[in-house]
Amino acid sequence: ALIIELQAQASAAAARAVRKDSSKTDEWLLITLHITSGAMASKFLISVVFSTYVGCATSATLKQPYLVASWQYKNFAACCHALLKRSAVRTLSIESQSPSAARSHVLDAIIEEVGMLGLTASACFCEELHIREIVYNNGVVIACDMGLDLCQASDR
Repeated sequence: ALIIELQAQASAAAARAVRKDSSKTDEWLLITLHITSGAMASKFLISVVFSTYVGCATSATLKQPYLVASWQYKNFAACCHALLKRSAVRTLSIESQSPSAARSHVLDAIIEEVGMLGLTASACFCEELHIREIVYNNGVVIACDMGLDLCQASDR
């Protein structure tokens, strides 16, 4: 348990460092929402958390280091449906780490489903990715330390 906690702390520190390195002096923090790990999913819907501040964006990039658990895919599908319903976003790029490619067939099925509804999505897998966020093409960034693990701990 100690090793897992240290891994989580190291990942969080790496994510903060990436955010700090990529930050600009002209950025503004609009809102901070603290969701504890024991929070109820019914109180913090993925569809609301990731789509409330979309604004006039038409495309987005979702960065999720580990996309392997069933609830992550369920949350990803909910996020896609929310973008279709609540925004003008019609292009979505998904970035994840290479180990996530083992379950890419699940991701591909969701991409195909939302594609038929009008959301063009694509996925790529990379070696190094430590940050969990969704970046909209209008400059809005929703940084979520839990990413698609919102309201449920990762099974890694």
